[in-house]
Amino acid sequence: SLDITVHCMRPEAIATRMAAGAFSAGPAFAEFWRNKAALKRLGQPGDIASAIAFLLSDGAGFISGHGIFVDGAAMSAP
Repeated sequence: SLDITVHCMRPEAIATRMAAGAFSAGPAFAEFWRNKAALKRLGQPGDIASAIAFLLSDGAGFISGHGIFVDGAAMSAP
């Protein structure tokens, strides 16, 4: 057995330095994503890092082949 797992990380509206211009140029843009997410906030880089750390841990040893949404449930909203 090779014990290789494969995942697709699917982040949405993460407050990174790269995205800062978009979020600050149009406050309505940031507000749209805050309101779309059930958790009512923008994601932080640490949210992505925590999800990746879990997927790399022994606790995720039998998880493979999934797209993991790290989006505060934004994609489940209409």
